[in-house]
Amino acid sequence: ALELGYVAVFNPLIESLEAPLFQAPVPNAESSFDEEIMALTDAKPTHDFDFIGANQEKIMCFVDIPNETVIEKEETKEEEKESGEHNLELNVSEGVHPILMPMAPLCPGHVIFPMNCDQALTQELSDDILTILLQIFATTTNPTLKIGYNSLGAGSTVNQLHFHLLFADLLYHSVPDAGNADALLPIELADKLPFYETTLQHKDTGEFDLFSIGVILMETFSFPLPTIILQPRDVITKDNMDQAQESMSHVCAAITDILTVKGIAYNLLITDKGMTFYITPRKKDSEIPDNIYNLGVFDIAGVCYVMKKEFFEKMNYKDFFEYCKSSVGLPKEQFLALKGMIKEKFESEYKGVSNEQHLLH
Repeated sequence: ALELGYVAVFNPLIESLEAPLFQAPVPNAESSFDEEIMALTDAKPTHDFDFIGANQEKIMCFVDIPNETVIEKEETKEEEKESGEHNLELNVSEGVHPILMPMAPLCPGHVIFPMNCDQALTQELSDDILTILLQIFATTTNPTLKIGYNSLGAGSTVNQLHFHLLFADLLYHSVPDAGNADALLPIELADKLPFYETTLQHKDTGEFDLFSIGVILMETFSFPLPTIILQPRDVITKDNMDQAQESMSHVCAAITDILTVKGIAYNLLITDKGMTFYITPRKKDSEIPDNIYNLGVFDIAGVCYVMKKEFFEKMNYKDFFEYCKSSVGLPKEQFLALKGMIKEKFESEYKGVSNEQHLLH
């Protein structure tokens, strides 16, 4: 039998640090994706992977973001039969993006989302890219969708814009007693403390305000890797969802710009239908002396994938997170300096308040 790997999901709220919350081989045996996953996991990752020229078998379906719909692969095959032409280039243009099977899926609900791959965009973020990305939440009614992103040097070796999508309910599907009805990832269970709140309203009254929703900036303090968390400061409804997404995208892009300029790698997790961002600044893969895990965004969030059974069976919460804290996370002084730069960035342009003046609950 093909050994596909194992997933350990760690729970930071468990007092005993000797074992993962659960241990499960992947993929889930009940999934209809099994045969396709087993056929594709033999593929080797490459540094010059070309999404547009990828093998058609890796494409599972297409997402039409402007129309908030999913296009089944069979529909595109029918179009090709009618036209007599290979239609992949047409399929991935004008807001339609392919969904690909990853090299090492965590579960049947884990796929790759290459954005605008016809434009060969590099693995960098911007306001516009993030705003478009958040629209993918409107294509599904499943509330457990998580979006992950690895910057270059933080689990990504492909310099072409792509994201990971994970339906976390499928991750927990094989463990009915996991006690996680909301399918939250471990990092989502961590305590958080606000350190700054920006209104995104210009201090200069002569400037035109582009944003109507402010953003709260928080940090984790009960999770091994220091992480910056973003959430809207207003109550979000269907009426102001678009404005909230624009504000969240703007703040996130401003922070990741700082990280890029400073040469700091990072992982980004987006949850809660796009209303919560987790930005984890970290050491680059090349800076980690013993890079035994090759951690990406979901590993950082507490869902660790390993290939070998003997290595997996020796894993425990304490050792894994001690490794993350000492070998992967930024030193405390560097993280504090980074927070200072972020506050200075927003304080110089917008009205805001630090937690020393107003502690949010």
